[in-house]
Amino acid sequence: MHSSVFLVPLLLVQALWLLAPGLLVGLLLAGRDRVPAFLVVPVAGLVGCVSGYVVLWAFFGAHWLGNVAVVVFAVAALASAAWIAARQHLRAALLRLDVAAPLALMLLLTLAYTAITFSCTVGAGAGSVNAFCHLNGFTGDNILPQIFADNIHHGDPRTITWDWQGSDRPPLQSGVQLLQAPLTESRSWRIMSYEVLTVLLQAMWLPALWGLLRALKVSTRAFALVAAVCTCTGLFFFNSVFTWPKLLPAALVVLTCGVWFFDRRGPWSWVIGGLAAGAAMVAHGGVVFTLVPIGIALLLPKHRPSWTSLVVAVAAALLMFAPWQAYQRLYDPPGDRLLKMHLAGIPFPDERPLGELLRTRYGDDGVSGTIANKTANFTTVLGVQNVQYHLIGKGRTGIVRDEEFRYLILCFGVFSIAWLALLTRRGRQRVREAADPDRLRLVFGIAGASLLLWILLMYGPATTHLHQGSYATMLLLFAGLGVLFSVLPKWVTRIALAVQAAYWALIWVAAVWKGHNLHWAYLAVSLVSSAAFAGALYWLHRRGDAPVPADPAGDPAVTPEPAAAR
Repeated sequence: MHSSVFLVPLLLVQALWLLAPGLLVGLLLAGRDRVPAFLVVPVAGLVGCVSGYVVLWAFFGAHWLGNVAVVVFAVAALASAAWIAARQHLRAALLRLDVAAPLALMLLLTLAYTAITFSCTVGAGAGSVNAFCHLNGFTGDNILPQIFADNIHHGDPRTITWDWQGSDRPPLQSGVQLLQAPLTESRSWRIMSYEVLTVLLQAMWLPALWGLLRALKVSTRAFALVAAVCTCTGLFFFNSVFTWPKLLPAALVVLTCGVWFFDRRGPWSWVIGGLAAGAAMVAHGGVVFTLVPIGIALLLPKHRPSWTSLVVAVAAALLMFAPWQAYQRLYDPPGDRLLKMHLAGIPFPDERPLGELLRTRYGDDGVSGTIANKTANFTTVLGVQNVQYHLIGKGRTGIVRDEEFRYLILCFGVFSIAWLALLTRRGRQRVREAADPDRLRLVFGIAGASLLLWILLMYGPATTHLHQGSYATMLLLFAGLGVLFSVLPKWVTRIALAVQAAYWALIWVAAVWKGHNLHWAYLAVSLVSSAAFAGALYWLHRRGDAPVPADPAGDPAVTPEPAAAR
């Protein structure tokens, strides 16, 4: 493992490589009023993901073609950064609060999370990614994208990993790894660069949360509070450093919501939303449980777009999704093991079609068995435990971490008291003042419908552990609960935040480090970067509220398009 001196430069290089072209695109679109400024950073992340996806298919076509694509996108990143630096209006746009704040916070969070991860190894050094304490002893799911990228890079994409086909897992994160192949495929840099890059990808949940809360017309003061609590929960911390990926597609789905429901600005909104939805599906298929309610909401008169807009959105989504479907069906079939596992309860490879398995399994269960399975799914969401494991460590703290990781009702931390804001008339009035009530109801509605769909479609029994569902739903729920939490009395939120931070530091950091090998230079970086992140949030909270940009043409979330346009 390289010295901690390299961590900050490596992060900056990889962030520029991934985000610079998208930042240029986002800033140009924002300058032409095609996207709001608060979605520039999520759009930049989307462009980086699409670039990685292109590189993946280039390597699949031929190794030399992949190398050419890597060079082209690297040059594009440098040229984009130079263009932004050379143009005064682009520099000014980059420094706007709605762009600079989420970008800086994402980088600081990535630095803090990776430094915490690199601070502790189970042995004397790190011979693999999962030698770090926070990644050790769970599953290998976080390195499956790395292995698939290696196989594509070496020209052997059909290679079986353990008993998984390469086509069984979505490829987007593998593509982004190949985008930076000179680092991620380098023998000396692959461990460090892979973890830094993939944590950066998962940390896109933070700009997505910024964009969502700004779209809900929430103040920057409230955002700082919500982000501080989210950062100190096991769900966001563990799933940011254990890079499956799950939070990356969640961020992409939230971007889709932003441009489709809250800030429609013509055809570009439907192109961006469609690309983001398709990218989310090739990042992690679990987000389908959130995308289906989003699609249903679009059919409601209140939100229904024109048929032209729908066609554009579907075409953009298929541009991302169709190539991978063709790969699964034609090149490395069947590629549907996860579908059979979750929807038909078949954990091992099975050559029978999914439809046949569903008929067989549900036919054998009958009505009573099916009801029992779905009831167990529902009670699992409520925290009724059917298993007890330890997560990244033994003892009681390992059980506590696993319960927070696994059960919906236990994952929200101090946001669990947010519902108290709705008990009084004054509290409900404060909620209406803190966020756009129609938009907030839509967020909760999509999340609630997603949870219901998840409970009903998962085969069961008790297969509704959080990691088996959509983290896009969780991001929507955390955002909504965060709004409620932010209107509680200040003394309550301050005490609650202090408790949450202390809990995270003790249970998710110190208890995991205990008894292992600490690397003190990285530990120092983790302390400094965590303090810098906390200081940035404190500055946002203290500076007062920034005005939320007005909608360019009314409120598209509540104003349907004219009938003649449909």
